[in-house]
Amino acid sequence: MENDNNQLTQKATFMIESPNEHLDLILENLRKVEGVTALQESSDQSKITLEFDPTRIDPSQLINLTSQAGFSMERNE
Repeated sequence: MENDNNQLTQKATFMIESPNEHLDLILENLRKVEGVTALQESSDQSKITLEFDPTRIDPSQLINLTSQAGFSMERNE
């Protein structure tokens, strides 16, 4: 998949623990991560799908960053 700048991007879906309590904060922080190019939440707010530049960040780093902020997120493959 290519974004507007013709860079290759990848998508990954993650499950969020306790999404209703923390979703806004999680989304706000993930939008600030360098390499995240798009973000979409599921209608029930239990999952988020991130589009990212794999040359700048990978899914395990996104999970670690979220964990360091005190939130639980795991990849939904």
